[in-house]
Amino acid sequence: MALFYKKPLRVLLLSPEYTPELSGGVGTSMQELTDALCLAGCEVEVVACTYRHADSFREANKIVHFLEPVNQNGNGRSKPSVTENILGFNDSMTSYAHKLIAERRPDVIHCQNWVTFPAGHRLHSDFKIPLVTTVHYLSEPIERWWGQVPDPDIVEQENRMFRDAASLVTVSASMKALIENTYDVSCKQIPVVYNGMDASRFINPVLGCDAAAQLRRSIAEPHEKIVLFCGRLNPQKGISALLDSAFIVMQENPNACLVIAGEPDSPEASALVREKMAHTSVLRKRTKLLGKLPRKQLGLLYQIADIAVISSVYEPFGYAVIESMAAGVPVIATAAGGPAEIVQHERTGLLVPINVEGNIHSVDCAKLASAQLTLLEDSATAKQFGIAGRQRVLETFNLSRWGEAMAQIYDQTISASETNVCTRAATV
Repeated sequence: MALFYKKPLRVLLLSPEYTPELSGGVGTSMQELTDALCLAGCEVEVVACTYRHADSFREANKIVHFLEPVNQNGNGRSKPSVTENILGFNDSMTSYAHKLIAERRPDVIHCQNWVTFPAGHRLHSDFKIPLVTTVHYLSEPIERWWGQVPDPDIVEQENRMFRDAASLVTVSASMKALIENTYDVSCKQIPVVYNGMDASRFINPVLGCDAAAQLRRSIAEPHEKIVLFCGRLNPQKGISALLDSAFIVMQENPNACLVIAGEPDSPEASALVREKMAHTSVLRKRTKLLGKLPRKQLGLLYQIADIAVISSVYEPFGYAVIESMAAGVPVIATAAGGPAEIVQHERTGLLVPINVEGNIHSVDCAKLASAQLTLLEDSATAKQFGIAGRQRVLETFNLSRWGEAMAQIYDQTISASETNVCTRAATV
């Protein structure tokens, strides 16, 4: 057991979302992390944003509080900026958490990215409660890699986080190197703790054979091989490379079809998808766009997929990778960030290189297509990858390992905080 307390360790999690309702990765990780921490013996309280209605619910050793976003004035502008809205929500989160802490003081506060760091840092200052910050993503420099200019206000907030945070954690060795190379935090210890998941919902068949066959018939023809992509449709996810590679695959393999579970997150992304479809009839005819689906339905899709493709220009971690591996689906992913650490090339899946020209990173479409054709035509190897991938998720990306690793970091942060207090007292 990772905990060194006679009483359960009490954790207050501050998150921009809980479940992938708003965006995806962070919401998924927070839902899984609360379960992981409960397995490790912690008592967890979550404060997160929702666009539904403010509410709270209790489940086992966790309580989740949903807060609605606050409308900002925009400092005289007709429309507030993204940063102003987020900082406004942090004000609400801070006020709400003040009341929670007055009733049940946590042993540690855990915030996510700069997006909830302002609230976490204020609560840390107000109550002298140790603070842990997980860095899931960086706008600078990652967004430049697909030609986007990072929002300067967001970059400023990231700088403040790295300046003021005392205990940082990140989700992959790639992200750790990126943080150290981009920001002046080389003197700080930044442990890497991989996210985990409850693999059971992707392993245990939800559908019987007849129902699975019926679902497959509703999506693809009996002779077709399903290439599955799950994720937001935007430049980060390599959607252009995904569609270009699918066109190559469909020309070479008349049985291949592409199934996309996700939706564009901007007008530009929508226009890109429409343009690709309009100019390529084979792509239009053999691509199924299902829109954004709940994780439970994604589990059903994995059950009928032949291969899964993760075409991201960069992923800090990559839940789509471990979800498909847990389902036993052979994975093809880009060697960019977390996926390159999760997928063992030619053992649990195939990795495709990223091309770098100046500051622009792009997916090698020809190699992405070649990898898909390889697994579509070699079912024996594909099956071996699926079996090995599932085993890797069960061994390395499980909730038990994740919960104990985070509990150890909480314990170390609390001990360091107590040592600092004693040192300051002795100095006085």
